[in-house]
Amino acid sequence: MPIKTINEMLDLTHSRQEKKTREQSQDNIKRFSQQSSMKQVVPPLHRGDFLNKWQDDRKQLEQIRKEKEELVKENNKLKKIMNTTYSNTWGQYVETTKKK
Repeated sequence: MPIKTINEMLDLTHSRQEKKTREQSQDNIKRFSQQSSMKQVVPPLHRGDFLNKWQDDRKQLEQIRKEKEELVKENNKLKKIMNTTYSNTWGQYVETTKKK
C-alpha cells in the first residue's frame, strides 16, 4: 500500500470533499449558463405587451358576442315565421327579415 501524503489524507476528509463538490457544482453551473443563454432567441417581454394582447382579445370577444346575438335574433324571427300559419300578420314577419 503506497504511503499517502498529509494533503491526500486531508482530501479524504468529509469537509474537504464537500467543499470540492460544491466548487465543482458551481463551476458546472457557470459553464452551463454560458452555454445555454437564450438572450438572442427570446425577445424581452414587458407588461404592456400582455396588456395590449389582452385588450385585443377582449375586442374580438365582444365582436363575436355581438355577431352571435344577431344570429340568435335572426333565428328566432325565422322560427316565428315557420311556426305561424298564414295570416294577415305573416307578411310583416317576412318583410322584417328581408330588410336585413
